[in-house]
Amino acid sequence: DKDDEQEAHHLLEALWLHQQHNVKNEELLNTLLSSKVKHAVVAANTVKHFWYNVDAKGASGFAAPAETEFVEFEPPKRLSPNDQKIYKTGAAIYQRESHCGTCHLTHGKGNGITYPSLVRSPWVNGSEDRLIKMALHGMWGKITVHGKTYDPSRGVPPMTAFRNLLTDEEIAAVLTFVRNTWGNSASTITPASVKRVRAETIDRTTFWVPDQLLEEHPLEAALVLKDIGIDVEAFSNKKLEDELLQIAPAKLAEVALAQGDSNRGKNLFYKSAAACFACHDPAPGTTRLGPNLKTMTTKLDHAELVDSILRPSKRIEKEFAQVNVITDQGKQFTGIRVSETDDELVIRNLAQPEPMVFKKSDLEEVLESRTSLMPANLTRMLKNRGEFNDLMKYVLEIRKR
Repeated sequence: DKDDEQEAHHLLEALWLHQQHNVKNEELLNTLLSSKVKHAVVAANTVKHFWYNVDAKGASGFAAPAETEFVEFEPPKRLSPNDQKIYKTGAAIYQRESHCGTCHLTHGKGNGITYPSLVRSPWVNGSEDRLIKMALHGMWGKITVHGKTYDPSRGVPPMTAFRNLLTDEEIAAVLTFVRNTWGNSASTITPASVKRVRAETIDRTTFWVPDQLLEEHPLEAALVLKDIGIDVEAFSNKKLEDELLQIAPAKLAEVALAQGDSNRGKNLFYKSAAACFACHDPAPGTTRLGPNLKTMTTKLDHAELVDSILRPSKRIEKEFAQVNVITDQGKQFTGIRVSETDDELVIRNLAQPEPMVFKKSDLEEVLESRTSLMPANLTRMLKNRGEFNDLMKYVLEIRKR
């Protein structure tokens, strides 16, 4: 039934599969174009545009602003002379008609809620193999980037599979380009790596689903934190951290309560580089990665709470501990525990908006991570002892005992 939302979604999957293999199915296309499910019609029109506009006359009209003017990108000086040449090749490939720039645009920020940003994206700057697999075979499924969710059920098209469109050298070049542009700074991709991954996935004929890729290549925690605004490497006051670690936590709490200013501390909590709010008081609809300090109940005294900020992995609240789940089929998943009963475990991967549900009977092992999601060096992001005192006073006073 084309007018049933669930069945329309399945028809869309079939339509995108035809598009991926460059096979026009006008009957299927027209069925979806006449559907009463609005997002299915939007997605079908995207395919129609690709088949009859992009195929016939390139990308003109598909995302014209990305194609009207070729942008000359300057290779980063940190790249070797040879990699700078590869970078320029990648920039040219990126801007070819109906290639990467058509959807993600020359500024790399994508187009509204349809095409995700490549700027500072963990999907771009993380695992080389994960990115190569995406480029070779495309990807289609719900993902969240910079707080925005891109959902196929709302008409978001799949990422194009370039395995038959680009050589190993061309894929390596364009991926090197996107990993080192718009403020991105990641390793370059070699043709040898692309060749290897192509051979390893030679039998694949369908788009990757995000969960499949994350099962093989989990998103890196540091990049996920950077995506929500926490960049421990951006500013580093190691001298302050070393000083604080030499003082007893009880004394630090005593001084903070006596000398700190909670109003300034609140400003630091929400506006400093430490970005405490991103985990403890995130925007509505965003995954919470740490406890709500305004409502939390805890047995920790002031000294223990200060110590948990300086040494976060020393004690980890079970609710916010990362767990590694291994199924009886040998599959591994990583996430934060959402809920747990005698029969069921629910976890949420940081990169995915939807929780994963497991029957306890299907699990081989559940391993608690000994590393806190809270970065260990957050105090390095404060300018001086005064800022530490202010922030600690706010944190100590805001919690409900």
